[in-house]
Amino acid sequence: MQYRTLGKTGLSVSVLGFGLMRLPVLDGDPTRIDRDTTERMLLRGLEGGINYLDTAYPYHSRSLGEGGRSEPFLGDFLHAHGLRDRVHLVTKLPPWMVRTREDMERLFDHQLRRLRTDHLDLYLLHAMTLDLWRHLESLGVIPFLEQRLGDGRIRHAGFSFHSSPAELSLLLDAWDRWEAVQVQYNYLDRNFQGAERALSLRERYGFGVAVMEPLKGGNLGDRMPDPIREIFRDAGLSGSPARAALRWLWDQEGVAVVLSGMSTPEQVEENLVAATEARSNCLSPKERGAYEAVREALSTRILAGCTSCGYCLPFCPVGVQIPMNLALLNDLYLVAGHKVPTMDRSLMKAYYGPFIRYDRLLPSERAEACVGCGACAAHCPQGLDLPGLLARAAEALRER
Repeated sequence: MQYRTLGKTGLSVSVLGFGLMRLPVLDGDPTRIDRDTTERMLLRGLEGGINYLDTAYPYHSRSLGEGGRSEPFLGDFLHAHGLRDRVHLVTKLPPWMVRTREDMERLFDHQLRRLRTDHLDLYLLHAMTLDLWRHLESLGVIPFLEQRLGDGRIRHAGFSFHSSPAELSLLLDAWDRWEAVQVQYNYLDRNFQGAERALSLRERYGFGVAVMEPLKGGNLGDRMPDPIREIFRDAGLSGSPARAALRWLWDQEGVAVVLSGMSTPEQVEENLVAATEARSNCLSPKERGAYEAVREALSTRILAGCTSCGYCLPFCPVGVQIPMNLALLNDLYLVAGHKVPTMDRSLMKAYYGPFIRYDRLLPSERAEACVGCGACAAHCPQGLDLPGLLARAAEALRER
């Protein structure tokens, strides 16, 4: 495992962080974490050198308005194995649940109890936009953070970011004690939400950069079709597409830690191997050219920039499984490309898995059940036209 310093926090963090948002679950229920499998994964990750664990209040819940199972599971795990002092523990304040200064205090205290700890190594404001920041600032978030930093219950403070590069600069100027920024970054989405802007400003402000969505919700991993994988292989980039995506990020010295939402033991093993190779400025010109070629090839095939964060799900009045439908749409286009619009579904169903997985969804969960109300789109961190994309998914995937 390689380690880097997370900006002016001074924390030595593993280049691979464990994101506890997509843990294995039982019977498809996000609130039923597969405890045995997840414990094995975490123990193996820590044995392999991971020391950065990232969770959040709503992870593994059915609604953004309730506490999920990720925090209490992690707290129980660390307590049971006596591992709290061996890791940097990170969680986030859910701003959409804050209406008063007292809400901040109540939620924070609840998180400490759930995580069975007396302090957090890094506390982030979750999914920040400029509007959310102004909301929290009006309620006294700066005095709240300064008080918690002063009494040691928060060791370092920052925010995860879900907005435009222009808003990032305004947020950085809003308070002079930011020490870490978590941004979406991968070789396909280089500055969609200000990642390259953050990297360019990190030395000026002194914050450390943590990267989320390194595989763009899996689109840069196992879903990649063989003809595109061949571009990496021809350039000498061995291993899986996921390994290549991580290597591109670690090539950049400004990236301190890359969060991977690992959901299988195999993913843990693969990522640990990749992390042993993590070096900055190690890619050759030929390898850099391969990423450009793959980026160009993928940009014409990935229709929905969905990262499967699930923030839209609580707001669908019907119960459409929005990320699943968009993942199936992307999968179909990645493997079938231009043939999709003229595809005879009855003939192609045997060859294209997305059709089979779509049919396994309940009728209310399928894209064709979307009523077009747009409630989901208002909560999409990617700013996607979700009703429009669901209409495309329905057209491509439904029986006809």
